[in-house]
Amino acid sequence: NLKVEFIALKDSLDKANNFNRINELNAKYNSEKKEKELAEIQALFAEKEANKKARDRVYLTIAASVLLVFFMMIISIFRKKRTNKLLNAKNNEITNQRQKILSSINYAKKIQNSILISEQMIQEHLPESFVYFRPKDIVSGDFYWFSTVGDRIIIATIDCTGHGVPGAFMSLIANSKLNKVVNEMKISEPAQILYHVHKEIVEARWIKKSTKKAPKTEWT
Repeated sequence: NLKVEFIALKDSLDKANNFNRINELNAKYNSEKKEKELAEIQALFAEKEANKKARDRVYLTIAASVLLVFFMMIISIFRKKRTNKLLNAKNNEITNQRQKILSSINYAKKIQNSILISEQMIQEHLPESFVYFRPKDIVSGDFYWFSTVGDRIIIATIDCTGHGVPGAFMSLIANSKLNKVVNEMKISEPAQILYHVHKEIVEARWIKKSTKKAPKTEWT
């Protein structure tokens, strides 16, 4: 009987020990499971935080890029406005200067036209004649000239060196010298007219440049 009781007691103790062991293992398993779940939750939370920070950085980069582009556009607009303002000012200045120059040249044209013989006066001597005068520029280095010496009619078309204002000044000088040679000196031979006009222009040039004696003019 004692042996039976001993065996029964041992079985009872083994069952108790096994139950306690099972409880310990179960508790350990539950604890490890909870720790794993907690670690997974923490990892998921950390991942979400990392993703959120990454998105925030992307949004911040995009916002900074947009602001930078906007700022550069504003600077470009202001620079363009400033450049346009300067260009407009320069254009206005150039336009004003051009208008002044054109006004002066147009006035010079009136002066040049005043020395030209009228077509009506030429037609009094040559009824069937006409004048075609179309300067390349506003004022011309080319001009026509007409006069009479006794019963002779003298007509000249003159092409002075240069065009525009320089040519126009030359035409004034040539016109003056033609008037002097033909109308005052009464020279009517074409060769002599050319010779003396050439001589007058050369002498006038030397008088303006220096007081030296003008070089001897030869005509060939």
